[in-house]
This record gives sequence, structure tokens and C-alpha cells, in this order.
Amino acid sequence: GHVLSREAVAAALRARKGRPLLLLDLAVPRDLDPAINELEGCFLYDVDDLEAVVAETISGRRSEAARAERLVAEEADRFREWQAALDVVPTIASLRALVEEIRDSELARAGGRLSDKERRHVESVTSQILAKLLHLPTIRLKEAAAAADGVVYADVVRHLFGLEEERRR
Repeated sequence: GHVLSREAVAAALRARKGRPLLLLDLAVPRDLDPAINELEGCFLYDVDDLEAVVAETISGRRSEAARAERLVAEEADRFREWQAALDVVPTIASLRALVEEIRDSELARAGGRLSDKERRHVESVTSQILAKLLHLPTIRLKEAAAAADGVVYADVVRHLFGLEEERRR
């Protein structure tokens, strides 16, 4: 027999006036009658139940740990790419400064022949053209930097546009 019967627990439940009862049977073999679990308001757990909860918790933690490791690895890769792209920023900035300087110089030469309205229009259009021309090379330089050959690309750009005096970081 069991140390604690269904009938004894039923009597205890009546005395509790509707308050639930939680029982843990940690003995092997079991001390509590398994039929106790059928009683309304009574919750009986044994070692096997607890092992199942622990196994489920461990499985969930392992799954979440693996997910967290993937997230950390992805973010670390993104950070390394961002950091590598910083190496080409001085070259990009120098190239943009050079084309802006050329644009400003040419606008100044033509300045006397243009009305204020025409000058503003030409400045706007040339600014948009330069932004579009430099967009893809800027993207490609940053991609190359992330792929580890950005220094070579940056050197070529500095050489092609006469930016050799620009020092690498």
C-alpha cells in the first residue's frame, strides 16, 4: 500500500475548503497513491514528472543557446564588416572632396555667366550627378574592405584619382 491514500487526501481537500493542494512524491517506490491525481484541486507530481519538466527546460535552453550563438556570430560578422569598411572611409572622403572641389571650381568659372536661379539649378543637378556617380564605387569599396581586399581597391582609387598623399588608417 501507499503511505498516503486517495481517501486521506480527499478528506484533507475538504478541510481546505476549495484551496488547491500540490503534492510531490519524491520516494522510490512511490509513497502516494497515483489515484490522488484524479481529485479535483489536487496536483500530484512524482520524480518522473519532474524529470520530464527538467528535460523540457534543458531542451528549451539548448535551443535558445544555439539561437543566441547564431545571433552573436551574425552580429560579430556585421561588426567586422563595418569595422573593415572604416579603413576605406578616408579614401571615399578624399574622392568626394576632390570631385566637389572640381565641381565648385567649374561653377565658379561659369558663375558670372549664370543668373542666381540658373546657378542654383546647375548646382543642384551637378550635385545629384556626382552623388549618383560616386554611389556605386563607394558601395564597392566598402564591400571590398569587408572581403579583405579593400586596401588594394582603396590604393587603386587613390592612384587613379591622384589621392596618393592620403594616408591609410
